[in-house]
Amino acid sequence: MKKKVRWVSLLIVLEIFLTLFVQLNSISPINSNNKQILYFLIPILLICIIFFIFFVLAFLNTKFSEMVLAAVFEENKLPLVFVSAISVFLLLCSVIYFIINDSFLPEVASIYSPYATLGYILFWEIVILFSYTREEFKDKQKYWLGLPILLAINYYLWHTLVNVGNYLEPYFPQVYANHYEHVFSTYKWWQLLLPIKEFGGFWAGGSVLIYYTEKIIGTAGVWYLYQAILLLTAFFLSWRVFRSEILSYILAICLVFGTHFYKAFIYSSVVMLYLLQTLYILLLYFAYKFIQSPKRYSWHLLALVVTLIPTVLMTEGWLDFFASIWAMTIFLFLYLKKIKQTKYNKKLLIVFLIFNIFASVYIYIKFTYIGFIHESGESKVIFTYGIEHFWRAVEDFISNYLTNLYTTITNFFPPAFITSNALYQYKGIHEQKNNLVLGHYVFFWRYAAGVTATLFYVFLINVVKKVFKENKFSSLFPLVLFMIMVAVNSPTHNIVIYRPSKAMPHIGYYVGQGILGLSLCIAYMFHIFELRTDNKIIAKFFSVLMVLIILYSSIRRPNYLWHMNESVGLAHQGPYPNPLAVAIIKIRILFPGFLGH
Repeated sequence: MKKKVRWVSLLIVLEIFLTLFVQLNSISPINSNNKQILYFLIPILLICIIFFIFFVLAFLNTKFSEMVLAAVFEENKLPLVFVSAISVFLLLCSVIYFIINDSFLPEVASIYSPYATLGYILFWEIVILFSYTREEFKDKQKYWLGLPILLAINYYLWHTLVNVGNYLEPYFPQVYANHYEHVFSTYKWWQLLLPIKEFGGFWAGGSVLIYYTEKIIGTAGVWYLYQAILLLTAFFLSWRVFRSEILSYILAICLVFGTHFYKAFIYSSVVMLYLLQTLYILLLYFAYKFIQSPKRYSWHLLALVVTLIPTVLMTEGWLDFFASIWAMTIFLFLYLKKIKQTKYNKKLLIVFLIFNIFASVYIYIKFTYIGFIHESGESKVIFTYGIEHFWRAVEDFISNYLTNLYTTITNFFPPAFITSNALYQYKGIHEQKNNLVLGHYVFFWRYAAGVTATLFYVFLINVVKKVFKENKFSSLFPLVLFMIMVAVNSPTHNIVIYRPSKAMPHIGYYVGQGILGLSLCIAYMFHIFELRTDNKIIAKFFSVLMVLIILYSSIRRPNYLWHMNESVGLAHQGPYPNPLAVAIIKIRILFPGFLGH
């Protein structure tokens, strides 16, 4: 214990001294313009003093030093609470700074950033030290040790490489400039939770929440906050269910490093889908815990109902998840009957009925308050074609489904798999008059889409067969549930009429529910692979390889996605960020000859 305390304390003290030395000019003088820096300096100095004392005591072999160290790091809870309170306060200050960082001028940010970074590092170092020294924490699994690194890399990607603060714009002033002030000044709070006529008749609860939140932390701050909430929720709840490090890390990485919500850089309301995915995860977790619990009723049922309320108010897209609940429930009833585990059916039925009650009230309000079927605009649905255009409705649905399925399944692939590379190479292809040649390259991806859909359903059918062959709970049956989420995908967008923008598979926010299902599939398959292989090194190697593919795709795909936007006539909406170009520039600062000149 003394060695751990000695060297971690020395590290903490050196980090603080080096930061203060380098940033000496930024804290002198402390005036009214930068007095907020005291929120960092005071806890940092307290931590420095405390851990300097620990460092000295760790070198002494007296009874007093042994008693003090044992009290702090092994026995007494009061010192633990005191040090933890200081480090948690410092972490909160750091997190708040990182969230609102884009609202600061560069010269101000250069003053605060080192202290916020130091505060973040100190918190995790203290947590790790206590987790290896305190008796109550020693034997607990340290599956979370990579979490601070994951959070830091995620923030670096979006803040520095993508630079979301330069691209995100407030949604309502941008899209509903003529109406939003009237709505927010005249509507009562409860009216904002219903479909709003001035906003196209949509249920805009998620966008309304962003509107008020961004007034406090900025539009980019909402992005960072929602992503952090999703990452932490997915990570910890998946661990509680599966107890698998590989699954928890890969799931979190899939959900927050993917490019599926890049449309937020055009319409910032898309950011709400990170929070919506968080709510989906909570609903799945509470439903699972309630059904699994041996008690007749548990608090998880109440939590499920409470979580459903913001879910249904968030956006109409939640109906995609509701459709998945139907499909998963049907599968579970059949599966539980096959393996003779019908004792779970009653609770499964309760969960199913709760979802249906919420959906029924939701749809009733939509019908009576404004009208469910959108008859114009971007969301015009295939039912408005009428009988004379029956085949247009049928083929639009088929095309939408295959497009959305392909968009989902290829979401984490490198960009060469999602579109024509020849199209990407051609600049100014629209100047050519031969529309058939243009169409050839624009729709080239459809060859792969057909193959992908076929392989997906062949795999799904085979997994279902294997699951039903066993007379007990199969380790593969969760995979079936996750694949059902992918298969159901995006019903609310499948019924929207075909538009030129759908000519290419680039609109990831259509398939947010499918992306969650795919992320769960990928993470769970690596979990199963790890369980079934004797060579754990091989399992970790392929897991790391998958993570690298996702990280590479996260900085390479955006340029392809933007080019697809151009190809379908959406160039007027503005460019996407290019994190790969920013990464190359930063690497060239250190290595001037990187990738030529």
